[in-house]
Amino acid sequence: MTAPTAAAQAQDAARSGHDTASFIITTQADRGMSADAIQRHHEDQAASMLSGATTPDGRAFARAYAETAATLVADLREMDRPVAPAAA
Repeated sequence: MTAPTAAAQAQDAARSGHDTASFIITTQADRGMSADAIQRHHEDQAASMLSGATTPDGRAFARAYAETAATLVADLREMDRPVAPAAA
């Protein structure tokens, strides 16, 4: 069996970052946490991870976590917006 390439390891780390943010945000939203509170939490977590990442895998995880969190929080905000009534 051959060792995974650096690119494959980074891809796996990014997938893990995405999955981690998705799981946590889904759980927080399902439990009634506001989009503002979720955003604050994940911005803090992402900043900490990004500044502390010292390996390519760590940076890939942190970037994917941050990007996924931002996207999911934006989606939550979009779902909270009232739908405009249809024009007659």
